[in-house]
Amino acid sequence: DTPQAAGMRAAIGNSTLILEGLVSLLKACLPADTAVVLQCLSQLAFYNNINCEKIIKNENAIAVLVSGIHTGDTPQLLESARLINNLAASSERASARLVHHEGFLEA
Repeated sequence: DTPQAAGMRAAIGNSTLILEGLVSLLKACLPADTAVVLQCLSQLAFYNNINCEKIIKNENAIAVLVSGIHTGDTPQLLESARLINNLAASSERASARLVHHEGFLEA
């Protein structure tokens, strides 16, 4: 990780429209595009507590993560796992919220 990359993640996270737009896309995008959106969110969550908090506030985002683990689709599974890892590593609150989400521990 570089200071420039961390600064860009913070700047994008501060732009509410971008982060909220990506989270909203999870609900509306085609299943084939879900992995790409999850990858974008994962990059924004990487070592950024503020972005993690914004992502986990959206119940739909957590539901998509859990369903991404349950699905057999490899790209979505991989990106769901990567985002979960970044959320859990960057935010205690994200970890707690994920663990308490219905279906998460069964995944």
